[in-house]
This record gives sequence, C-alpha cells and structure tokens, in this order.
Amino acid sequence: MKLAERIAQSQVTDDLGESKNIEDIADVYVVRACGVVANKYPIGVSVWRIKYSKDTKEIKTVVNYLIDFCLNEKLVTDRKQAQEIVKTTMKYWFDPICDNCNGLGFLKVTGAPMLSDQACIFCKGSGQTKLSLDDKAADEVLQHLNKLERVTASQIFTKLRD
Repeated sequence: MKLAERIAQSQVTDDLGESKNIEDIADVYVVRACGVVANKYPIGVSVWRIKYSKDTKEIKTVVNYLIDFCLNEKLVTDRKQAQEIVKTTMKYWFDPICDNCNGLGFLKVTGAPMLSDQACIFCKGSGQTKLSLDDKAADEVLQHLNKLERVTASQIFTKLRD
C-alpha cells in the first residue's frame, strides 16, 4: 500500500489500537506522525488530506495560502488574478486525468472491451490534460503544490521510521 493510501485510510479508521505484528504500521502510528508533521507543516498536511483523503474542511485555508503565495512571490499583481490562477491550478493538480479517454491515453473501440491503437486527440496519448493556463504563475503554483506534497510525505515517512 502506498503512503498516500495509508494516510487516507488512517484518517477515517475506527481502529486506533496498537499493531499486533511488530512489522505492521498501525493506523494510530500514521495519525500520530501526521499530527507531529502538521505541527511544523500544517499547510502540507492540509494539502495531503484534501487530495488523498478527500477531506475538504481546510480547502479555504489552502486556497488562501496559495493566493498569498502568488502575491508574496509577486507572480501576479492583484488578488482576483491570483484567485483565478489558484482555482485553475488546484483543479488541475487534484484531477489531471483526461476526460475524453478517462486517463487511458487511447480511445476505446466501440462495442468492444478493448482500446484502439489510436491515441486520444485531446491528451495525445498521455492520459493527462495540460494545465489550461499557459502561465508562469500557474506553473509556479503547481510546482509549489508538488513541493508541499513531497516535503510532507518525506516528513511523515521519517516520523513513521522513528
């Protein structure tokens, strides 16, 4: 099970008991690690919870953080422009899958349970859409979200090993 899946599962578990097998990581350990990391990187844990646990309680906090990031880094000049960039970038970051081919990269053969050899014309076979804004600010926000995800994952994993 991947770390993202493990964290998502532990956020909604009813079983917070200790692990019976010494090699297993109990949900309570994951919750503890997330709590420790959230103390130092609260926005990173919020991003993880939104993306992997589908917990949207802190979406406004993350959006406001990213708007402030745009303004503080001088990526844009006004708040309205920052809001639009953050909205579009977050939508892409949470779900970059091509709607036309459902992320498969190829078109389905009509009436058959198989894919054709013809690449999807929208994503050109990648299975993912492109960020709809061709903008330096949007790229910076996307890179920042990716960095938040990586740093948070690294910190949680480190705490789980301790």
